[in-house]
Amino acid sequence: MRAFLGIAALCVAGAVEAGTVSGSAGYRERFALPPGAVLQVELRDISRQDVAAPLLSARRYAMTGVPMDFALDYDDALIDPAMRYAVSARILQDERLLFVTDTVVPVLTGEAGNTADLMLVRVAGEVSALEGRNWALREIEGMPVERPGMPGIAFDAGGRFSGRGGCNRFQGEAEIGAGWINFPDNIGMTMMACSQEAEALDRRFLEALAKVVAFAVEGDALTLAGVEGRVVLRFVDQP
Repeated sequence: MRAFLGIAALCVAGAVEAGTVSGSAGYRERFALPPGAVLQVELRDISRQDVAAPLLSARRYAMTGVPMDFALDYDDALIDPAMRYAVSARILQDERLLFVTDTVVPVLTGEAGNTADLMLVRVAGEVSALEGRNWALREIEGMPVERPGMPGIAFDAGGRFSGRGGCNRFQGEAEIGAGWINFPDNIGMTMMACSQEAEALDRRFLEALAKVVAFAVEGDALTLAGVEGRVVLRFVDQP
């Protein structure tokens, strides 16, 4: 019995005194994350500018909402009141970086506390390659589109898009991330008097957009694909 009590006392004496940094992580853009997105939160020592910031604690969460709450446990013995510490976050999907904190958020020492609300920003890259370009329509599900009047689409910041089919113009706001895109069900469209051929192209264009789940930009070419990577629409950049 005494031996057992002795072992228990040693375990208590050697127990880690844990602290916790908690808060939330979110972003301002209005679109849903793709399936499988995860939030990774890290606590680091940022006192030394000439070396990589040592990692003190990290945790991953399956993203179930925005903002997303987090809590990071750390060993109190690692915290020096004279040092500086910060918490950061990133959102990934299949290890592809979608969002990241772009400011230093201090915690624990100085006047900082043990809570932090993090605002992440979207990573530039594939998404920005869509924006500010006039994408002229060339194919719908493998069939060439040869029609005057420049049917096509253009994207602005925040997922806003506008375009033209065979006759009518349309617009809306899509959900866009790194390599994925979802067009809304309620795309707004004008109701001009058009030929049957033009109206048919309008319908084909919108029906094809409804099937799109992914995009790829390669130079001056844009492809919008459906499930299993099947190409639904092809465009070229028309200056």
